Amino acid sequence: MKFAFRCMMDNGPRANQEDALLVGETVYQGHAVDESGQGEAQTVVAVALDGLGGHSAGERVSAQTAELLSQKLAAAGTDQEAVNQALVEVQKEMEARREDLDDGGTTATGLLTAAGRVLVFNLGDSRVYRVSPGPFSRVSTDHSVVQRMIGQGLITEKEAFTSPFRNLVEFGLGPTFDHAWEKYQVNFTEEAIEGEAVYLLCTDGVCDLFSDEKLAEVMADGSMDRAQALMDELKTAGLKDNTSFILLRVSA
Repeated sequence: MKFAFRCMMDNGPRANQEDALLVGETVYQGHAVDESGQGEAQTVVAVALDGLGGHSAGERVSAQTAELLSQKLAAAGTDQEAVNQALVEVQKEMEARREDLDDGGTTATGLLTAAGRVLVFNLGDSRVYRVSPGPFSRVSTDHSVVQRMIGQGLITEKEAFTSPFRNLVEFGLGPTFDHAWEKYQVNFTEEAIEGEAVYLLCTDGVCDLFSDEKLAEVMADGSMDRAQALMDELKTAGLKDNTSFILLRVSA
């Protein structure tokens, strides 16, 4: 699979960068990151993570989780069972580091592509969107209080966007989610691609600020240069959190 990417991160108003981004075997984390690249791989891996925890726990847990994922995901390819097992193994390793991580946790939303297949996984409320081929659409499914309320018919997507409960996450990776693994499962979505496809992976610093409709508007032409346009518009709107995303183009 051929691929090209652009990773962008900004601390926003936060002192620490608790987000982490993974493309291939490289983890990105920093105050202001703007990295791009291209290449070819049997399996293309991209993951966006948003750390949770006091002090520097969120920063450390997202970075350490991304490092572990970089070691395990490529070998799993787009086999859902193998990817799920890799995530279970990462969770066990992170639980073993509980004392060092101050009971921290992280969301993780990822995409793996191989041989014209795409497997999307999600834990928490970071998201994967398909930019092209259109229409622009959300591929991942959140583990959050508001997503559960939507599923129960209690609120609409529009109401969820402004709900005071929208940042309450129910599942993820890391020590803080040890009991959640007894109750929840990783959300998976599979797609086939023909030719070229573009995906946006982002933390909630993006999707809490812009609705899906606004993101579709910004990413309208599906080109890689929309990454800069997206960050510019987010900054103009006023960043409220660590804000990170990967724009990834893959071709079979």
